[in-house]
Amino acid sequence: VGVMLYELMMGHLPFQAESRELLERRIRSSEPPPHLPPNYPPALRRIIQRMLRRNPADRFPTPGHAQAAFDEFLGKETAGLD
Repeated sequence: VGVMLYELMMGHLPFQAESRELLERRIRSSEPPPHLPPNYPPALRRIIQRMLRRNPADRFPTPGHAQAAFDEFLGKETAGLD
């Protein structure tokens, strides 16, 4: 979902390279994708950047947690994270 949101906002995928081998190397590197422009809301940029973190332990632990972050960004109340 993070990759799709990034692509929707930026108009291109977060990781690009001239060949499949270079693309795989780029994705596996510790270098994050280019940051989203500052004209996007900071909270939304943080959510998407968290979704794109290389280490899965650094991402949202469940879809419910990601939904809660989006709900908070949108000003909605969240019933629970289960």
